Amino acid sequence: MSTTFKHLFGPLQRALARLRRLPQRLPAFRALVELRCARRLDRMGKRLLRMRTRIDAMSRHLGSGALDGPAKRLAADEDGNLRRMLAGLREEVGTMRRDLALWHVRECGGRTGVRLAAALARLNGIAGDTWTAALHLENQLEEHERLRLAGVR
Repeated sequence: MSTTFKHLFGPLQRALARLRRLPQRLPAFRALVELRCARRLDRMGKRLLRMRTRIDAMSRHLGSGALDGPAKRLAADEDGNLRRMLAGLREEVGTMRRDLALWHVRECGGRTGVRLAAALARLNGIAGDTWTAALHLENQLEEHERLRLAGVR
């Protein structure tokens, strides 16, 4: 997961760093750079929304009882790979949120244009919701595995 987020977040960080180097006397150019950064944040938000949709679908599938009954011999995540991936995703999302917050304070002094501020807030909300959904699915998988090993399902 780390390389995925570095790939997604690297160009954004470079573009956002350009904002810091812009003289304050070039407001039109600064607005254009902020618009480009906001669009990148929006694209990153869409990627996170797609991840969250997949997580929610897995969570619904697991919660529906589809793995009960004749399929109970099949473990949802017997080797723990999915849980490790979800934990890695949560860590990366947390890192991304911290990096964005630090950048916003350090590079922008906490001030941005309306469009960039809205994109930051939207991405932060999506990232928080994705983090929560990943944690929920992780807990569901652990509970399912615990019940399976106890012979309840």
